Amino acid sequence: MRRIFGWGLCLVFAVGCGPDDPNGDNQNQTNQNQNQTNQNQNQTNQNQNQTNQNQNQQPQVPMLLVADQDLELTTVVVVESLSGQEEGYLAVRDGSCESPGGVLGALEIPKMGGEDLEVPLMEPAASRGSAAEVCVTLFEGGGSFDIEEAQAVEVEGDVVEETITVTAGEGTPDIRISIASQGSLAYTLVGIEPAHFSEAVDDDPESSNDIRFNLRPEWRYELVNTVTNAHPFEFRAADQTVQLAQGSTGALEGESSIQWDHQESVMRFTVSEEFQAGIARYRCAPHLAMEGPVEYLVD
Repeated sequence: MRRIFGWGLCLVFAVGCGPDDPNGDNQNQTNQNQNQTNQNQNQTNQNQNQTNQNQNQQPQVPMLLVADQDLELTTVVVVESLSGQEEGYLAVRDGSCESPGGVLGALEIPKMGGEDLEVPLMEPAASRGSAAEVCVTLFEGGGSFDIEEAQAVEVEGDVVEETITVTAGEGTPDIRISIASQGSLAYTLVGIEPAHFSEAVDDDPESSNDIRFNLRPEWRYELVNTVTNAHPFEFRAADQTVQLAQGSTGALEGESSIQWDHQESVMRFTVSEEFQAGIARYRCAPHLAMEGPVEYLVD
């Protein structure tokens, strides 16, 4: 009986009689270390969030990026990028920023700037076949732009501006006009670049559905006919003689002062004295109804 009792006692108290479990203590320490690591990570995240908030609260510094360029149109200067300015104007002035001349044009900037911003000009930045310096400057404010009252943006006492060289090729146009058609009834206006030269085409003549061209003497134009295949375009004399044409040879095609150039849907020409003397109308070659006047602006 004593022997049986002794074995039973050991069985009952076996759990309490054995040595301490070291693996359990190690696991507890590991958990504590992991909790401390998590707390440290949380603190790091909080610090980063605070840093980001501080950066967001700091005012952004206006940055202007514009480079020398070959002009696609003599009346448009392209600014590569502008950032850090909520509102204002980009102005292009004649000459260098050390001694700028008159304002050639200005663009009200989109909120916080942007990329590939096209500044429309009221007159060519450079004569065809030459290069010129212009000054691109960032001005404060909104509403209409007035150079007499405009305040240039400064960063640490320096005006945000850049002098660049713009180059116009011999054949670079001043204005681009794009046309389409209303079936076989009339040519229609698609758009004008820059848009403020809207007088170049009257798309609502009083007595006709046909558009009327109002061209500036000595300026060069690019005319894009988006319906060339169905409606090849012709410039004609008052007696309907074909002077310049898509798809055929006109009487004035070799005139050097006009510099007639046409590639597929694109035509380029200079409104020289010879152009004005020889051209009074336009027409679609196969459709007699698609015709209208060509007139010339007088300063």
